[in-house]
Order: sequence, then structure tokens, then C-alpha cells
Amino acid sequence: FLNCKFSVADYMQLRGLSDKNQAVKQIKKDLETLFNMRMKANVRTPEIDEETGKVTHSMKEWDIRVIDAKPAGRVQDYASFHVSPVFANYLRRSQIMAYPLPILLTAKNKSIYYIGRKLAEHYNINQFKSKRTSDKNYISISALLAYTPEIPSFDEEAARGQHYRQKCIEPLEKTMEALVDLGIVDKWHFTNRKKVDLTDEELAQYRVSLDEWKSRLVYFELKGYPKPRRRKLT
Repeated sequence: FLNCKFSVADYMQLRGLSDKNQAVKQIKKDLETLFNMRMKANVRTPEIDEETGKVTHSMKEWDIRVIDAKPAGRVQDYASFHVSPVFANYLRRSQIMAYPLPILLTAKNKSIYYIGRKLAEHYNINQFKSKRTSDKNYISISALLAYTPEIPSFDEEAARGQHYRQKCIEPLEKTMEALVDLGIVDKWHFTNRKKVDLTDEELAQYRVSLDEWKSRLVYFELKGYPKPRRRKLT
């Protein structure tokens, strides 16, 4: 797990590169960036009382380095790197989210990235936090609009006196359809606040109040999303 390597050919395919020399230069640059990267995270850490053997948990701040050695040697068909033990331990303790890679590789606008990521995060978090399993498939329109700076929020449009469907909803609809085309979202539709699908008449209504738009939800199903595993802290 600590000693990792990846194929230069796979890297070139993912990045859409055709020149191997340029790909190798970029790989070295990327690994150098990872080597210099540090982050801090609050981690729930177990502590054992030596006298009683009782285990308690406390939040501690970890200073984490992703890789702990600069890339060495020539990069030919494969590139190697060494994951730092602290980062590996952090990954073992964390609920890692399956990431929809196509939004990074093929997205044509930033909204696809922001909305796709938000849907994946929402789905992943609500696998565990919500008592109702269906909650992972519902998210408010307002929450999605708040997550992407590329599409104005309802409140921003209210201040400008613009029409919500044209400025907010139609760009969101195009983004959701683009996520379907990319194979990230399997299907989606709008619902009311009670999670009842909107009728054709409701969908066709052009003039809808701000409060009504804010109460509406998006139902979505991610395509090929793996079921997360529960992890036990040790």
C-alpha cells in the first residue's frame, strides 16, 4: 500500500496526452507537487489507559504529508511513489468517497464539476447519517445552486429581478443532463418538498414563486456508484 506505481500509458490516456516525453515531465511535476503538499485534519483518535485498559477517543489535529520521498530514478513505462505512513493511516480511518472521475477529465464547463461533486458528496454522507435510506437520493435545488458559482442562486437572482427558470433552473437542467451523458448520473427529476414527482403541468409552469422554487428538490441516482463500507476505528 505504501509503495505505489502507475502506468505512464494509463496516465496519458486519462489526461488525453499523446507525447510521452511531455507526459513524463508532467508526471514528475505532479509528484513534486504531492511531495510538497501538506494538510491538517482533525482525526478521532483512540487512546488506551495503561492502568485500566479503557479506550477513549479524542479529536487530534494531524499534520499530514501525502508522499514522504521525492520521486527518484527515471520514469519510463511506470512511475513510482511512496505514500507517507501518516497519510496511509488517515485513509484507513476515513470513509473515502468514490469520486466521479469523468467530471475532471471530460467536463466542458465548471458547473458539471461542481454539481457532480456535490451529488457524490451528498450521496456518500447520507449513506450513514440519514435513517431514511432514500434521503441520499434527494437534494434541494437551492443546495445545488449554492455549490456552483457558475449558476446564480435564487437569492442572487431575486436581488437582480431576473426570472428564476431562465437564469437558475435551465442551466441546472442542462448540467444534470450533461452528467447523464457523462455516465455519472443514471436518472434525475424534480420533486416537491414532500418528495412527490412534479406533474407535467407543474413542470410547464413558467412563473413560480421564489418560496416554491426553494422548497423543490432534485431526485437523482448515480450510475455504478459502489456501496460504501463501514469502517471501525481502531
